[in-house]
Amino acid sequence: MGDWGTILHSVDKGKTWSLCHIGQFPPLFSVCFKNDKLGWAVGQNGFALKTENGGTSWERFPVNTENSLYRIQLKDDYGVIAGDQATMFKTEDGGITWARMDVDLRPPYPWFSDAWILPSNSAKVMSIGNGIILKTKIK
Repeated sequence: MGDWGTILHSVDKGKTWSLCHIGQFPPLFSVCFKNDKLGWAVGQNGFALKTENGGTSWERFPVNTENSLYRIQLKDDYGVIAGDQATMFKTEDGGITWARMDVDLRPPYPWFSDAWILPSNSAKVMSIGNGIILKTKIK
C-alpha cells in the first residue's frame, strides 16, 4: 500500500507481487487483516478500504471523518482505528461496523499515530508530539 491508493498483493508469502489497486486515491498508511480473506486499509482524509478476498480487490468502506487515519488494528472481533485530531473508531463485531470513540481531550487535539489491541480487549493509542498514551476498554 502507498501513494495514490497503490496496493500490492502477494499469494506466495512475498516472493512475487502484483498490482491490485491503483487510481487517483489518497495515500494509504495502515493495513490489517482479520484472517486470510478479510482486511482493511486506512489513509489520508478518512479514506478507508475493505477486502473480502484476501486483497485481490478492494472497496471503500464508510468512516465518518475527513481526518487522516494512520493505524488500524484488529484482534478477534475487537478493533481500533487511530488518526489525526484525536480521531478514534472501534469495532466490536469484527469490523462489520465502526463507531467513533469519544476522547476526553482539549485542543489542540493530538495526532494519534499508532494503536494496539491488548489481550484484555482494551486498546492503547499513542500520540506523536504530545507524549500522550491512552488506554481504553473496547468491550
